[in-house]
Amino acid sequence: MIESSRIFLSVFAGFLYCAIWNGQGHAQNDAATRLAPKGELRAGLIASNPVLVTRGAVGQLGGVSVELARALAGKLGVPVRLIPYENPARYNESLGKDEWDVGLAARDPSRGSILPLVRCSWRLTMAT
Repeated sequence: MIESSRIFLSVFAGFLYCAIWNGQGHAQNDAATRLAPKGELRAGLIASNPVLVTRGAVGQLGGVSVELARALAGKLGVPVRLIPYENPARYNESLGKDEWDVGLAARDPSRGSILPLVRCSWRLTMAT
């Protein structure tokens, strides 16, 4: 499960790189308009998944999903607003309600009827 999440995030990051960071200023402006239509990138996160989101001692969010959201917002030239959901059920309830612009979460087939999911066919073998 953890490796699947990492693979999905790697594929997602690669997709973002290809789609947005192609070196064209105009394309970047178009991407900002499409991905952050309200002038800020609202990133939906499942805060209960410690592989993707962590909480610091005073509650600040960190982790892979947070860093991806910040990097994407930085490349788009817009501020980021992190929108954490305490569990996957609450995140799933937010789908289609215009609460966030990008969702950074592990692949879950229960969302497949609402979101198109990319089938990930990579397998990693880790040496021990």
